[in-house]
Amino acid sequence: MIHQLHRAALGLFAAGCLACFASPAWAVDIGTTNTFEGAGAIGWSSGFNHPSPPTRVASGGPGGVGDAFLLLTALGSGAGGKLVSFSGAEWGGDYLAAQITGIRMDVRLISGTLLNLRLAVDGGPGSAVSASPVTLTGAGSGWMSVLFPLRPADLAGGAVGDVLAHASRLRLIGTSAVGTAPVDVLAQLGVDNITAVPEPASAWTLMLGLAALAVGLRARHGRRRHTPGAAAGIFH
Repeated sequence: MIHQLHRAALGLFAAGCLACFASPAWAVDIGTTNTFEGAGAIGWSSGFNHPSPPTRVASGGPGGVGDAFLLLTALGSGAGGKLVSFSGAEWGGDYLAAQITGIRMDVRLISGTLLNLRLAVDGGPGSAVSASPVTLTGAGSGWMSVLFPLRPADLAGGAVGDVLAHASRLRLIGTSAVGTAPVDVLAQLGVDNITAVPEPASAWTLMLGLAALAVGLRARHGRRRHTPGAAAGIFH
């Protein structure tokens, strides 16, 4: 009987793991990542008529020599004067159902003196954008990991919940104020390891509970093996 309970607990634990990490019907999921190790910009673009669109650089990312990254360029005026980059279609989907609460990425201000970065989600009835920017100062300061929270309370815009549930793409923009268009800026930005992340505790809660159950059953079984009854063959 104890062996059967132990096997059942382990089976439940495995099912919980699969439930946490299996790919559901929506496109974007926890762990969706762009590392730019393959060819090209993986769908990231800056719209039409940009003289310097997003470009994959083969080396110099946060991992050092041989680590590829995405280079975004804003020319300061005219066509291509603003820092704007749109994601590929793989970043569309239901962020609420997928329990995605943020987008983490590595960034580096390669040239320019100041850049206020915001992440926007486009889709459904409109757009939702980071209420607070990530501010980068000082070119050449090295790579840093930043987080753009995507919980409704962290975003500005109308019908934020509907936008998150019907997202079509992400948009990385350089602007200092919510509700304003991207500003002209002369800068180059390196971007790498763009990753969809969950609420810090949510992804592991179920697995930790199931692991505790399995450990408890194993300990209980061990105690029973050392009782006189067990030695006499009462437990089978």
